[in-house]
Formats: sequence, structure tokens, C-alpha cells
Amino acid sequence: MELKFLIDLGNSKLKWALLFREEKNSNQVALNGRVDCETISNANFKKYLKKKLNTCTEQIRTYCKSEYTIKSLTQCAKVYISSVANERMYSIIEKQLKEIFTPKNIHKITVRNNQELLSKSQKNFLFKINRHSPTELGVDRWLAMIGLTEYFELDNFKTAFILAAGTATVMDKIIIRQDKKLDGLTKIIHDGGFIIPGFSLMEKSLSFLTQNTETKIENPFLIPKNTADSVRYGISFSQATLLLLAEKNTPIFLYGGNAEKLISSRNLIKNMFQKETSLIEDPWLVFKGINWIANSQKAKKYFIRR
Repeated sequence: MELKFLIDLGNSKLKWALLFREEKNSNQVALNGRVDCETISNANFKKYLKKKLNTCTEQIRTYCKSEYTIKSLTQCAKVYISSVANERMYSIIEKQLKEIFTPKNIHKITVRNNQELLSKSQKNFLFKINRHSPTELGVDRWLAMIGLTEYFELDNFKTAFILAAGTATVMDKIIIRQDKKLDGLTKIIHDGGFIIPGFSLMEKSLSFLTQNTETKIENPFLIPKNTADSVRYGISFSQATLLLLAEKNTPIFLYGGNAEKLISSRNLIKNMFQKETSLIEDPWLVFKGINWIANSQKAKKYFIRR
């Protein structure tokens, strides 16, 4: 039996994916969930996360041929957690996880001074960070890049972008190169990116102008003629301008809690600039990166801290 909890702790949300396979060749079951970080840090909800994860663990018993108790499942589960939150928030989460799972099975994914990471599978990938200090690249951006691996195996493109629409909106450029000297080696290069305040931060910053700042695009052809629309459409336009960085046929892989708002905002760019974009929504991108590390012995040496 294989049971993994993949946890992505952000600045405002805690998200998880549970992956379960009862037998080696059986189908994998995937469940997911999320909670607000504010809810978890509230003293009145000290056991909130434990209840949520236990409920998720209990669900998988419906897919099991054998009888498992919740305790037996949580004891054997491997937990991998990625965090960009502050240390206080991580400590709260870690403490609750240790009350649920076997402490030695809890692994934190961190970024050290990693500039290169070579993987060996059906295809060899060399991940590189093209910046002076690789540790400045957040672990979530590392994981999203690694999560693209399956697309590199299927498609033949030389450039891609990763667009994370969360507390901050982040647009990263990825270059893909085939090394002619080393047969079968594909270089995946993080070539830099842009960070701007996310939708929620922009909405809060302009709340003094109007209480109706919730971003919603109803008509992409509209030229705003009142304050509320000016704020909403202005925020959407600011966010969507990042899409102008990509050429027409260059894929942009999108994930994050504000992904739907970004998709809606894309119509503004399309209508104003006659710009088509190849937007691919993949909410599992970071989890795919976490799972890739969990399945790679070499990657564990780079990224796992006990």
C-alpha cells in the first residue's frame, strides 16, 4: 500500500493532495482539499486541520479492498510539505501534522543552494536556475517548474511560461533545450520572472475608493464609466498584461487560487491588443513537482529536510 500526503502551504491558503494506491499495479486515487491559513492560526480552531485531514484520510477507505483503520493509514502515510509561509505559520502546521502522522514520515521540502538537478527517467532532465542566487527562488516556483516534466515528455516546445495567480501573481520564463552532445538530455532552465501584487492585494489597496472591488469581468469591451468598474477592470488589466510576455504559440501554464480571475482577465488583452494566448490551467502543477521529488531518491537528497 502507498499513501502520500502532499501539502502546499502558501501565504493565505493551505492546500493538500492525498495519493493512494493499494497495490503496485492498481489505479491511483487522488483527493484534495484546502483551508484558509487564518482559520488554522486561530486559537479557536486548534484541531481544525486535524479534523480536515482525518476526514480526507477516511474517504480513501471507500476505495480499499482490505480493512484499514484511520490510525493504520496515518501511521504509514508519507507526508511531504512545501511552505512559503512564515516560520510561525509553518510551526503551527508542523505541530498539528505530528499529532496526526508518524513524525519520522514528515518531510519538509526546502531550497538550498541548488543550481542544477539531474533526473533520470525515460528521459533525462537537467533543471537549472539562471540567477546569481538560486536560493532566492521560492520552493513553490522550483516545484512548478519540475511539475512541467510530463508536458516536456509529450510536447516539443522551446519556451514556456508558468503563471502563478496567488497572493502574488508570478510569471516565470522557462527555456527548454536539447543537449546535442549528451543524447537524450533535456535542459530545463528557469530564466527569471516577474512578481506583482495578486488580485486580493490590489483589491484591498483600492478599497478606499469603493467597497465593490471584487474583480469580475462581465464585458471585456467595456470602457469603465464609474469608480467600481474602473477599479475592477483596472486590476484585471494590470494582471493580464503579464500575458503579453508570451508569443502566440508559447504555452502559459496557469495555477493558483486566482486562476479563474486571470482566465477572465485574458479577454481584456485579447480585445485591446488582438493578442491570442495559449493558456493551460493546471491546478496540480506544484503537487506534481512535490510528487516527482517524493518519487526520486536523488531529488530527495537535494530538497528533503527532516
